[in-house]
Amino acid sequence: MMKKLALLSFFVFSCFLSFTQTDKYTEKLQKLFAEEEYYKVIDYKSDQESEMASVSLYFKGIACFQVRNYRRAISYFDNAIQKGDPLADVYYYKGACHLILEEYDESVAELTRAVEMEPGESEYLSLLGRTYFYQEKFDAALV
Repeated sequence: MMKKLALLSFFVFSCFLSFTQTDKYTEKLQKLFAEEEYYKVIDYKSDQESEMASVSLYFKGIACFQVRNYRRAISYFDNAIQKGDPLADVYYYKGACHLILEEYDESVAELTRAVEMEPGESEYLSLLGRTYFYQEKFDAALV
C-alpha cells in the first residue's frame, strides 16, 4: 500500500497545481519535491508558512507523508484545508495518514470527503474500502 501511495503522490502534485492557486513558494517546493528532496520541502521557509497557499502546504504535507511523519503531514493537510478550496487529494492523503496510524474512524471521515468530491476516483474508493475492512465492516467494504 505504501508503495502505491508513494507513486501516486508524484502524479497528484502535478494535478493539484493545475487547479489550485499557487504562491511565491510553490515553484521551489515543486522542484524540490520532484527531486525527492522531501526534508528540504519540509524545512523550506518554515518560518513563513502562514503566508503559504494551500498548494505549498500540501507539498509540505506530502513530503512529511513520504518520510513517514504522518502526524505532521496531517497538520499540513489541515492547514491546507483551512486556507481554502483544497482538492480531494488533500482529504485522501489525510485519510491515508489516519489509516496508517490505525485511526480508522478519522480515516473513514476524510476518505468519505475525498470520495464525495471525486466519486469516480478508484484509488479513493479502494482505500475507503480497505479502511472499512480493517474496521471489520465487511458490508461497507464491499460497497
